[in-house]
Amino acid sequence: MSCRLCFVFLLFFAAKGWALDGSIGAQGGFAQALPTTGQNPVATSGLNVYLYFDLNLDPSIALGLSTAYTEFADGGQRLYLDGTLLNVRWSPWVYSSWSPYVTAGFGFCPLSEIDSQHRWWPGDYQTQAGIGLRHPVFKDVLLDVTGFYNLNSPFDDPFSSVGVRAGVAFIIDFSSKKRPTSGITSQENSGNPVASK
Repeated sequence: MSCRLCFVFLLFFAAKGWALDGSIGAQGGFAQALPTTGQNPVATSGLNVYLYFDLNLDPSIALGLSTAYTEFADGGQRLYLDGTLLNVRWSPWVYSSWSPYVTAGFGFCPLSEIDSQHRWWPGDYQTQAGIGLRHPVFKDVLLDVTGFYNLNSPFDDPFSSVGVRAGVAFIIDFSSKKRPTSGITSQENSGNPVASK
């Protein structure tokens, strides 16, 4: 399904005649489960790994796909979360060298369906929201830091968590067309925007 969505994105941008640019990135960090009622376990801490790919709708808005894995541990107990999401990100100051953004996503949790040892959270869906910051460190390489909130179904008795992760994003450009560079050179020069997560 993810591959099909990527293909649809590429066809859409090609049909519009827009520059096919975006980013691919990886982040890692920490997550903290929030205590609620029902089947949600006592709050535990965990490790989060996040991979993503996106394309720019315009210099300030990007649409993409992500996949995430989180492992929570408390004593001898472990709980796993996964998610494959469709994400949108808005970067209001795209031409700043320090480019903040807001991101949100919704998707499904495929690994919860094939769990035979009942270690995966049983919800089928996940929503995510976050705020982040990007900054160029090398040519076409960005530092990417995100604070996030996750909510996993069932939504009448969900599992929720907050966390922070950091990593790198690599700018990608599939065409010869160029957009103004954000925070790397100047707005008048050619290149890709910094906030292309």
